[in-house]
Amino acid sequence: AMQLLFLLFYSAVSASEIKNGIKGLPTVTCGEDAIIVSVVSEKPFTGNIYTKGFFEDEACSVQGTRRNSTEIRIPLTSQCGARRRRMVSPRGLLLDVTVIVMFHRLFLTKIDRSYHIECFYVQYDAQVSQSYDVSILPSVDLKSSNLNDDLPSRVSSAAPVCKYEVLVGGPSGSPLKYAKIGDTVYHKWTCSHFGWDNSEMCMTVHSCVVDDGRGKGQQLIDERGCTRDSFILDNLQYLSHLEAGQSSTVFRFADRTTVFFSCQIRLERVEDTEDQCKHNFSFCGDSSEGNSRAIDAPVRFEVQFQK
Repeated sequence: AMQLLFLLFYSAVSASEIKNGIKGLPTVTCGEDAIIVSVVSEKPFTGNIYTKGFFEDEACSVQGTRRNSTEIRIPLTSQCGARRRRMVSPRGLLLDVTVIVMFHRLFLTKIDRSYHIECFYVQYDAQVSQSYDVSILPSVDLKSSNLNDDLPSRVSSAAPVCKYEVLVGGPSGSPLKYAKIGDTVYHKWTCSHFGWDNSEMCMTVHSCVVDDGRGKGQQLIDERGCTRDSFILDNLQYLSHLEAGQSSTVFRFADRTTVFFSCQIRLERVEDTEDQCKHNFSFCGDSSEGNSRAIDAPVRFEVQFQK
């Protein structure tokens, strides 16, 4: 068996989508000790609502409990990132904060929303007014780099050469240079073996992990090559014994600007594993949203999102 580390700019899939959304606009209440934001979803909500930059702070994040209405209370202090500004005309205190509504429990995806909320507290008569601007999640750019550009120079002519690409436009598309959350991309793995007839070899991509670069990861494809979360990454399609790929949509971890992805590739002779080369996923079982498994992750090669 052969293990390779592969570099990814994201990884999320289009084969299965979270069919949910927000009804209208969130309701904002500028209270005496907290800003209260209420969100009504089209279907029961199981994701997270949090203030930007404070996803892992329990005081600044709430998880949905399968209800259609979810509420977050943001303290008026700076604990959850609320900014305070003194205003002269009219006299008072202006607080603003960014709230993220994330439908997947772990990853930011194209259906998520970001809201910039402002509350103005008049100084003398204690009247409270409110306003907020709504925008989609900000675009992020990815710097592309090919981990395997110099691989042939580091292996002997008899060793297998495997390549990972992120493409725009499907299996024959052009290399991805920039991306934002929600973009559709195509992930492609290929191998060639010098010294053997390629038709005699069989490739299996397995044990794929995505992590945040800080030791927290999620296994997306297990040791058998089965997906664990079809919303993020569906079962790979094998176009030949030595080529696999899948379309997906760009995501990233909450409050993280870097995403890491690694897989292992197993190369075997076809005559030794004919059944496995058919890549029949009927035995894989449940791959519903949120079924990925948390693991401790090692340090990965880095791809930066531009802020």
